[in-house]
Amino acid sequence: GYAPPVVANPAIDVAKTPDSQVVLIGSTVTFTIAYTNTGNVPLSSVLITDTLAPNCNRNLGTLAAGQSASYLCNRPNVAADFTNVVEIRGVYTVTGAAVTDSDTAEVDVIRPAIEINKLPDLQQITSGSTANFTIAVTNTGDVPLTNVTVTDPEAPDCNRVFASLPPAASQTCLERVRPMP
Repeated sequence: GYAPPVVANPAIDVAKTPDSQVVLIGSTVTFTIAYTNTGNVPLSSVLITDTLAPNCNRNLGTLAAGQSASYLCNRPNVAADFTNVVEIRGVYTVTGAAVTDSDTAEVDVIRPAIEINKLPDLQQITSGSTANFTIAVTNTGDVPLTNVTVTDPEAPDCNRVFASLPPAASQTCLERVRPMP
């Protein structure tokens, strides 16, 4: 029997997951890098590079046809949003042809923050009169806040729970308190 010659088909694949993630500022983001020699010939000098997450870089050496694996890697202390690109490159040694692939992952860094003010800081009133306070709660972060709870034992009429407080939004309450004589 005659066996037709095998046509070399070098190819490689890389995937980075999750495709997107939301993390708190200063957190560590973790990725899974999965790679496969999807061709029918071995590849050499296989490198994975990830400029924005250098802990993900790997020198894999040689990959047999069909060989695949994955690993976890991370980028610590993330301070800003970024689109992360992982690239893989391998060489079909017989011809010197390079094969490449890449994948992206989005990272959204959030900065939740809240501020509360009770004004005035100081007021003088005569005995038996009413003190007036304004309590303001403001979302100073960049994401909506839920179940925002304001309590003040000295001004219980301003005790509130706000189901949602969008970024830059503020809620206020005017409290009138008659001090004990």
